[in-house]
Amino acid sequence: MLVLFGTNLKLNHNIGFFAVCLMFLSSCSSIRHVPDDEYLLKRARFKIENSESDLSRSERVALRNDFTALQRQAPNSRFVMMPLRLWMYNSVNPEKDNRYTRFMQKAGEAPVVFDSASADLSIRQMQQYLVNKGFFNSELSYVAQTARRPQRMNLVFEVNPRQGYRYRNVSIDVRDDSLGNLFNDWTNRTLLKSGDPYSVDILDDERARIVRRVRNSGFWAFNRDNVEFLVDSSLNAHQMDIIMIVNPPKIGGHHEKYTFADVYIFPDERANRSQGRTFDTTTHSARRHRTDTLDYHFIHSRPLQIKPQVIASKLLIQPGAPYNLNTVERTYENLLDLRVFRSTNISVQPQPIDTNNPNFLLNTIIEVQQAPVNMWATEFEVTNASSLQGTNISTSFQNRNLFGGAEIFSLRLRGLVEVQHLFNKNKRDAVNARLLDNFDVGISANLDFPRFITPFYIQRSSVSRARTQVSLGYSYRYRWEYYNRQVIGASFAYSWRQPRVSHTLFPLDINWVNISLTDDFQTRIDSISKANMRLQYQYKNHFIFASRYSFSFSGQQGSRPSSFNAFRFSIESSGNSLYLLSNLLNAPKTEEGQYRFLGLAYAQYIRTDADFRRYWHLTGSQFLVTRLMGGVGFAYGNSDVGGSKVLPYEKGFFAGGNNNIRAWPMNLLGPGSFDAEMANIERIGDIVLVGNVEYRFPIRGAFKGALFVDAGNIWIRGDNDLFPNGNFEWKNVPTDLAVGGGVGLRWDLNFFVLRLDAAAPLRNPAKPNGEKWVIDNMRFRDFVLNFGIGYPF
Repeated sequence: MLVLFGTNLKLNHNIGFFAVCLMFLSSCSSIRHVPDDEYLLKRARFKIENSESDLSRSERVALRNDFTALQRQAPNSRFVMMPLRLWMYNSVNPEKDNRYTRFMQKAGEAPVVFDSASADLSIRQMQQYLVNKGFFNSELSYVAQTARRPQRMNLVFEVNPRQGYRYRNVSIDVRDDSLGNLFNDWTNRTLLKSGDPYSVDILDDERARIVRRVRNSGFWAFNRDNVEFLVDSSLNAHQMDIIMIVNPPKIGGHHEKYTFADVYIFPDERANRSQGRTFDTTTHSARRHRTDTLDYHFIHSRPLQIKPQVIASKLLIQPGAPYNLNTVERTYENLLDLRVFRSTNISVQPQPIDTNNPNFLLNTIIEVQQAPVNMWATEFEVTNASSLQGTNISTSFQNRNLFGGAEIFSLRLRGLVEVQHLFNKNKRDAVNARLLDNFDVGISANLDFPRFITPFYIQRSSVSRARTQVSLGYSYRYRWEYYNRQVIGASFAYSWRQPRVSHTLFPLDINWVNISLTDDFQTRIDSISKANMRLQYQYKNHFIFASRYSFSFSGQQGSRPSSFNAFRFSIESSGNSLYLLSNLLNAPKTEEGQYRFLGLAYAQYIRTDADFRRYWHLTGSQFLVTRLMGGVGFAYGNSDVGGSKVLPYEKGFFAGGNNNIRAWPMNLLGPGSFDAEMANIERIGDIVLVGNVEYRFPIRGAFKGALFVDAGNIWIRGDNDLFPNGNFEWKNVPTDLAVGGGVGLRWDLNFFVLRLDAAAPLRNPAKPNGEKWVIDNMRFRDFVLNFGIGYPF
């Protein structure tokens, strides 16, 4: 606390006095509801001996974390070293049944009373955990120690893990000749390596890997029971030999390969369970490799609402092809990707084998239930686009089968807001800041086809999750004291997905942009930029005729908490084809030396940005999230105005705001170490670099907290009299970085998250050298309060 607030002694004294009072109150009331003959579990710790196991420091830390998760009874949670929630629970009288009492008890936490049975169960679970990790014959016990203050107990788990076992020889014994060729490269692929520590979890993972590989080779009946491990731990030096045995089936001499046979699709799963219905069969013959055809049988009791060829195009299961587990799973994903089905189920059934049918064939049953065709949907999302950062709330009407081919038509009305509050009144007045500083509303019509619409043939297997989107929209943005902006946009895009990877290609992305400045803002710009066209041009009407491509990757798998990486990259180019056409036609130029299209000067640039994130799962619901974001834009040709090569407003880079560097107001940081005398002029950069670190932790139920540090800035390319010290140079990047930090509170309601972040500057690059770190002079009024929906990244 002293480090944080430095010389602000009065504030430090107040906080210290408040903290002492809280500690006194919590200490006095901790055992209020603990029976006289029982003890409050104050603390639990682990004492790990290291005499035989020779564990490294990181391994011992990991062991403590795992034991903490296995502990059946944990002490009351603490906030800043105080059992705050326990104090809340004990601060009310349970006999007074009123709203305040119920709230405090629900938000608080009942005292954890020591229970020896829970401690014994914890020991048994920890012992089994050590056995699963190869630490056999380990010694575990606990000691219950009476604390200094009465009716309080400290629990010490004493753990002496014996030396762990490791694999010496690892081999495989395939007892089914029909599978022999599948394991020729087993030694190189196996998860079991000589010298690795023994682990039951790794054995299970290896078994699952083998089962999947065998089933992907056509052996449908192969399962986990066909794989076992023979472990010989009678060796010296804590080593073991392990043999993985692949057994034949219990009935029959060897495993058989199965082939997909008939495929039956039930388009309305509810009708399948109805009694007394008459069903029709519609057979669709799908072309394969331009010559062969595949027959898919649709069983229905009413006219088909979705064209059979649309559903068939998503089926990777092909009659006559060998059984493959991946094919079944990808077919399931493709059907869900149509976004028109409420539920989907795929099952395979072996055909009876007799003398008339000696082959091993599988019939595939696909049951789908169509979702309502017409529906309303409401969405909340965080928008991180350069010029549109904030919370996007939209409501839309959707028709999920417009032409009978699972086309999705949506008419969307959206609103975007950036909500910040500056406690510093002087700064608030200087930048004319309001709680709701700006808003953006828009309406758009979108038509989404579940396939590529191209003038040429594309092989189906390579585009099984392909989509084509056509959009037309209008948006209006108003920012007090600055401008209002209207944008009419139209786009044509392709998107396709692979496991954990998605691509989007916009061959055409058009925007007509009209900007109207307020009189005061126009006067302000005219007074400071008459000889400098950079600021003038960024607020001129313009036309964007662009193409862009984006790529994203997410390593997240399933809903289980885990560590993973995420990456996004995009590149965009605009105006090149129009510039070439203007030159060929010898079109006239404006006084500023620009060509026009449809009466507007068009932008010419190339722009790219990337965003890398790492989600570190610490324990339970605790995460450490890091993000590094960067981008650069190059304006040229028709965007070269009076020697200033400037990106259009929408394509520039910004710093500050509730999803960026939260200690600065939106778009009011930088560029570089520019001294912010013109505080109420938006800063638009050609280069951006932002890094974030955020620790996320649970508080109570749906409430979660965060501690974060943000760093970064924007820069312009080349010297500019309007923004001295704002140009980008690698050597100046460390000097130009702004740093802010703060705390956050989040209310996670599963379908969306309400967020409140308070951040203050820690390092201000606009200050003189030697005075940039402002943490010692921090005041409460320096904090910026950010409201949002969704996590910032």
